[in-house]
Amino acid sequence: YCAPNELLRVFISKISNRYQYVVMDNEAGMEHLSRRTTNDVDVLFIIAEPSLISIRSAIKVSQTAKQIKLKVKKIFLVLNRTRMDTDLKKLDTDLHGFGFIGMIPEDNLIKERGEKAGDLLSLPEDSLAVKAVGEIMRKAEII
Repeated sequence: YCAPNELLRVFISKISNRYQYVVMDNEAGMEHLSRRTTNDVDVLFIIAEPSLISIRSAIKVSQTAKQIKLKVKKIFLVLNRTRMDTDLKKLDTDLHGFGFIGMIPEDNLIKERGEKAGDLLSLPEDSLAVKAVGEIMRKAEII
């Protein structure tokens, strides 16, 4: 039992009754899984960078969520900050067996906004990352 985690669970439970979508951004790792702060969710996106160690960690998170029987309806793996030359075959792992749903490419507009503490919500619709996220949301049947 941990008071901050219990408070977070109660808060999420209350707001999820009021909103169609609740988005949580957790820090990397599995600690939030074992503390069950990400329990009873419709979609869990596990984000990894296109490196073998990052993908293996993401797969471990997916396996752990299933092993501890979190109430998660769908789990998807997303590769973030990919380059045009990213070759999934070189990563030597079958991503599709772990709910691989898509890649979000590196986008200079995001880098520029980050350097200027700019707003990511106002990225143009033709942004590479915005297009990729839209496609992932369609595949996940969120939009």
